[in-house]
Amino acid sequence: MATAELVGDLIEAGKQLTSALDREALEVRSALWFYDGDAKEWRLILAMPMVETRGVASTYDEIGKVLRTASIPGLFLRQIAVVRPNDELVTALRKAISTGPTLASIRLTNSAVDNILVEDAYIYRST
Repeated sequence: MATAELVGDLIEAGKQLTSALDREALEVRSALWFYDGDAKEWRLILAMPMVETRGVASTYDEIGKVLRTASIPGLFLRQIAVVRPNDELVTALRKAISTGPTLASIRLTNSAVDNILVEDAYIYRST
């Protein structure tokens, strides 16, 4: 299991951001906290089609605007990683867990999914 604990405040912040992005019609296909054992840190991974159509920088700009207006305490842009919906990790998780468009609360620990080690993850959405 991950050595750095994912605290309830971050779990709630990730849920709030995903909901806020939904309200702004910024499509989020997958949203999850993922523990990177090499870096020893948690990242909120957001798989968004916008990354393909408008680029990474523009996607971060839009997320930054939502973060500022939604006023989500304890969550910073530097904790977020935006990826394409066909990202290897996102695709592997989608094969194992499909939540549909609603927000879920699924914890996945010490697992291998399509040969990808998942030390610890907290999944809100996987579509």
